[in-house]
Amino acid sequence: MTQVIEIVHFKLADGVTAADFDPVNQAVARQHVSQQLGFISRETAMGEDGKWLVVVHWRSVADADASMASFMSAPAAQDFMTKLDASTMTMQRFSKR
Repeated sequence: MTQVIEIVHFKLADGVTAADFDPVNQAVARQHVSQQLGFISRETAMGEDGKWLVVVHWRSVADADASMASFMSAPAAQDFMTKLDASTMTMQRFSKR
């Protein structure tokens, strides 16, 4: 089975600060992402340009797909999505060999 590294970039919504976003980001990690089957790890960082990076490691593509399918309906994800500018969000996946 091939592990998957998921990379997400985005900017926060206008008026949302890192201090506003941090507890929401921690909540989505703790309450949803880390609870998904095949979850290995997740880390988040902010660049000097205000762009955010989230890196999630999954056991398999199927696990990553299942998490994505459930993400938008997860209660913790609702607040998370309101804090970022969805038009700036990009996601890529890489296979770890």
